[in-house]
Amino acid sequence: MFNLVLPIALSALVVGGLGLKNVTTSRKTPIDVVLVILSAPGFGKLVYGLSNLNAESGGIGSVAGWLPSAPGPPVC
Repeated sequence: MFNLVLPIALSALVVGGLGLKNVTTSRKTPIDVVLVILSAPGFGKLVYGLSNLNAESGGIGSVAGWLPSAPGPPVC
């Protein structure tokens, strides 16, 4: 199945990329360093929490599965 979808996706990516044109003026934008620093552990916490949603931790209905994904400080 992957061997069938991969060429179609790559060809769509190439055709789409060639068809794009810039209709606005380019400008420099600063990088928000605080956002980058805070988003890395936040995304890692979300991925860790979603990986805990398995049958061994009680499944989707358990608090142990969702607690690491909750907003707030890191949960160990």
